[in-house]
Amino acid sequence: MPKGTGIDQNSHYVNYTDSTMIGEVYTNFHTVEKSEVKHVAQLLNLSNTAIILPPNKVTTLEKTFPVNEKIFLGQVNSHAHQKMTEFIVQIVGGDRNGETIYWTDDWDHPPIINYDPPIELNKGQSIKLTATYNNNTNKTVRFGFKSTDEMMILFGWFYK
Repeated sequence: MPKGTGIDQNSHYVNYTDSTMIGEVYTNFHTVEKSEVKHVAQLLNLSNTAIILPPNKVTTLEKTFPVNEKIFLGQVNSHAHQKMTEFIVQIVGGDRNGETIYWTDDWDHPPIINYDPPIELNKGQSIKLTATYNNNTNKTVRFGFKSTDEMMILFGWFYK
């Protein structure tokens, strides 16, 4: 990481009380000698911001992200808010077409999945996200940063 690089730790919490809640995030960074680096990891951030959830309905959304060059996917985890009931990640194309590589029904504590060895994805393949939401309110819910909004994001890391 270049000197002077900033890290944005965008943590957010649901607080249903009238009391102030203090949120804390800790990160440990470990260094290695440059000669020991085999691959440089890059952040994966696949986001569907076109979320419109009609009131009092279950809605399933899909978004497919093309892979433009060979990558090796090492880790993924989903991010959504409380109306998410299922989050699926699948490979599109190639020998693993249709394979589910990630699944959760836990919006609050989504699993972080490490792939060892990493999943090889080639140019022309895609990563498909499918998320189901239960909007049990009387209002339309959209993508946003409030706890009452929704998100559909796949985070992780990969290398080329």
